[in-house]
Amino acid sequence: EIMPSLVGSEMCIRDSRKTAHKMIELKNVDIHCDDGTDIRQASAVVANGRSLLVYGRDAATRHCLAEALLGLRPVAGGYLTYDGEVLTPAASRYMRRQIGYVPALPPQPQYSLRQMADSLLRLDIHREYRKDSNQLIDIWMAAGISEQHIDAPCETIAATEVTTGMLCLAHWLRKQVVIAEEVADEATAERLREMAAEDSVVIATTADSALADYFDNHINLEELQ
Repeated sequence: EIMPSLVGSEMCIRDSRKTAHKMIELKNVDIHCDDGTDIRQASAVVANGRSLLVYGRDAATRHCLAEALLGLRPVAGGYLTYDGEVLTPAASRYMRRQIGYVPALPPQPQYSLRQMADSLLRLDIHREYRKDSNQLIDIWMAAGISEQHIDAPCETIAATEVTTGMLCLAHWLRKQVVIAEEVADEATAERLREMAAEDSVVIATTADSALADYFDNHINLEELQ
């Protein structure tokens, strides 16, 4: 089945404001994971309009790298920069405000997509979107999510549908950096490629190395032990 395009539809096109330059760089990064494994010497540069796929090893190790990219886990060696600035705890709080983060599982699985959106719109950084929140329903439906599923608990609908809904939300909020964990299908990989083509910085993790063709750059964690 061919999934509707996330960003190609008229409802999902960004406004005309110029996207600010964004870049994330990992340079010889070492990370200690909770299970005692290490990621060693990870390096990559991802700027506007480009994408990075992280694959290999298990989901916990991939999540460990995602946490470092979000500023939630310190690096043990090398450096990780955001727009040329080393990622410190203070800088990471600012950076996370600009990220559209799509976890492998929603943080409140009992919430519906509409409830998740409402919780984000209560944040001051998103207040300009509150008056247009009905647009989001049209965007979700254009992406193939039924109105019934928009109001259903996320734990009761397909994981790919939840991911689609969260990516639509990140796009609608004009997040300049998108980090998506455990991408599992080609339709989602294609959506992420389209988001990068619209000048976002896109980083994804996956168990499926066959999705690498959808991304510009790659980190194979099997090579970083």
